[in-house]
Amino acid sequence: MRLLLTLIELLAFRPFRAILQLYIHFGPARFQKIRLGSELSEATLNEISRFRKTQYEGSQPYLIPDSPEAVTEENHLDLRSYHGIARDRSGNIIAVARFTPYPFETTRLLGAELTTPFREHLEISRVVTSKRRSGIGRRLLIQGGCFAISTKRYRGFVAVCKSGNLAIFEKFGLGTHGRHLIPGRPASPYHFISADFFRITVTTFAYTGRKFAHACSVILSPFL
Repeated sequence: MRLLLTLIELLAFRPFRAILQLYIHFGPARFQKIRLGSELSEATLNEISRFRKTQYEGSQPYLIPDSPEAVTEENHLDLRSYHGIARDRSGNIIAVARFTPYPFETTRLLGAELTTPFREHLEISRVVTSKRRSGIGRRLLIQGGCFAISTKRYRGFVAVCKSGNLAIFEKFGLGTHGRHLIPGRPASPYHFISADFFRITVTTFAYTGRKFAHACSVILSPFL
């Protein structure tokens, strides 16, 4: 698998890295370098937690830790996870994403039998954007993919999502392994999804290539 990831890096990833970086950083949002939670300051980790809470209040309160034990568990998960952060020009957080090595949050929620086959993957979770800012969450996911491939430590991504969000992840090549109910959350089922980085790379390049070509055509149209 390490050889396969190296081939992906040399033959596919590097030639498109510049295009992906242009796409990620296009616009006013500022994307911070992805880091482990243990490498972030306590102030930044608290800022991430406050941002999530603000966005979850009202619509998804079940994702807000509601006991000292739940807060401790969430803080521990944040410390050992990687974090993507986007800020506006004033420095305020406008989007976050969490990428967790095995054992995942899903391992606790749905069991090891389902998640152990993916122990060499990263789990995508807590992808949160303010005011549904167009493309910010998608750019965070692409940034996370670029980071994970470049480390050569992981084979792919897993996640859980509701049916309404499945199409977003399918754009990156993630496919479903079935629907599951998660204890303590609304009765609507969740999909457990995954893909290795070869599939994600091919799908993402095709999707991003179309987006980039469209953007170029719009910019150049007055001169054509």
